[in-house]
Amino acid sequence: MTIKQSWAEMDKTAARKNGLAFLSKKFKTCKKPLKDVSELKDYLECMYTGAAQYDDPQEYPVSKACEGIHGASEGTDTLGRIFSGIVALRWENSCHDVDEFLSDETLDSS
Repeated sequence: MTIKQSWAEMDKTAARKNGLAFLSKKFKTCKKPLKDVSELKDYLECMYTGAAQYDDPQEYPVSKACEGIHGASEGTDTLGRIFSGIVALRWENSCHDVDEFLSDETLDSS
């Protein structure tokens, strides 16, 4: 439910003045500010899809992401919970590259 709610919350936040800059800071994106909310949503979609597709029993990425989302501190807002899921899955990095899954190597079909 939190993930579903987060899409609308991201759109609402992005539509505000300085909303993309806020999302860039909240999600510690390497690209500052985001040019469009779709960059963040595409990143999250790839992360969730990859976790589900490659739910390796030794690492259980789906469980890690869900535990991060639902294990966030009490009172954490929806976007904060989603970020906790990113950290659980991708670690606490200085920044998160929203273009990570869209590199030339990733898109190269040869």
